[in-house]
Amino acid sequence: MNCETFNISDLLQRKKRPYVEGILKNFRCPKNLDVEAFIRHKAINFARKGIAATYLVFGKRESSSNESSTEKVTGFPLGCFVLANKPIATPTETPDDEAEKIISRFSYDIDGNGTMAMASLLIAQFAKNDALPDEIKAEFKGSELMKAALEHVRHIHKEEGGCTVYLECEDNPFLIDFYEGQGFFLFGERYTKDSTRMLQYMKVLDSKNTTE
Repeated sequence: MNCETFNISDLLQRKKRPYVEGILKNFRCPKNLDVEAFIRHKAINFARKGIAATYLVFGKRESSSNESSTEKVTGFPLGCFVLANKPIATPTETPDDEAEKIISRFSYDIDGNGTMAMASLLIAQFAKNDALPDEIKAEFKGSELMKAALEHVRHIHKEEGGCTVYLECEDNPFLIDFYEGQGFFLFGERYTKDSTRMLQYMKVLDSKNTTE
């Protein structure tokens, strides 16, 4: 599927806020209502405050005119991903030796007292749009959405440095299979305030530091 990705900050510069809010209201994710609520109600404010950048992926229609790229998108957004600069504390325990080697390679002492952390980008939200017709949902794969997200991560790394990206997901076999299939490896876990176990997955995007 031909797709184009837009940062909502760029859309806000070209269009009025009600226009962007109208697009965001066309996003549904009943399997993860937190993602849906963020996209529909928080994404704009987070973007304006510089907390996180929300990207929308659209299908493109064929056009021979000189329309701007924002005019070429059609229909509802196919999916979204949210990126944030968020260092992560190095876990004291790792699932295996390989994960430990990779983490130690990118960790640094943040206070001189042995408190270790990693500079990394967080994929804070990631989901396809469930409001789409079934035939479009079937055509637009999650792997395509991840490809779009990683393209932007690589661009940020090129401009600002870094070579890792991470995300968190619930202990769900479908999510685990998907993220591991996209080349992410388990490196830690944490528990939320309501005691939900979140698995932490990382991917190294610098070819000099990985076997991709």
